[in-house]
Amino acid sequence: MADGDDSPDPEDDAPNDEARDDATDHPRATPPRRTLDGRTLATCAVIALVAALVAGFVASRLTDDDGDEGEPGPGELTLAEDAPDLALPRLGSDEEVRLTDYRGQPLVVNFWGSWCVPCVEEMPDLERVFQSVGDQVAFLGVNVNDSVEAATRMVARTGVTYDLAQDVDGALGRALEVTTFPTTFLIDADGTIVDVSRREISAERLCEKINQSLLNQSLEECG
Repeated sequence: MADGDDSPDPEDDAPNDEARDDATDHPRATPPRRTLDGRTLATCAVIALVAALVAGFVASRLTDDDGDEGEPGPGELTLAEDAPDLALPRLGSDEEVRLTDYRGQPLVVNFWGSWCVPCVEEMPDLERVFQSVGDQVAFLGVNVNDSVEAATRMVARTGVTYDLAQDVDGALGRALEVTTFPTTFLIDADGTIVDVSRREISAERLCEKINQSLLNQSLEECG
């Protein structure tokens, strides 16, 4: 090749076998996958734990120890005196009854209907308790969404003898926020609601509640 000739050497443009082999043996590296460091993992664990605790707390608020679902907690109970002083017709009678008629004595108020299977099942238990404590605690059964005939047939079937009335237009139930049946209120002599059961209640459990909330643990026998 002549001096001063700057033409590229063909051998310089030829592929370098060693370089090609090296490229084949060592392909382009891919970026490493990101991994969670210890701090991030700990944060995720704390968040999961808090979520589980919150879920457990909500569930415990919906169901208490004796299974009374949806009952209000302390400080959330409705006061009987806040409800309108409504006059209810006694079942099968022209007479009227009001919650205020019972002021001065403890009162059990049970909302029920002949169409409500748990109501039918618990009413004999309510009668048993009434027979045991009726001289100390008044009972009022409030029928809803029934004809007089249907309600009277259920009374005969269950054998209850305590006071009975009908909430014809549902006004008392709305005032006391009754949304499930049966619902049973315990009201002290001053007219304050001290306990609410928003489901079927047994004679034994009702006795416990009455003894604790209305009779200051003075009850010796019940039901």
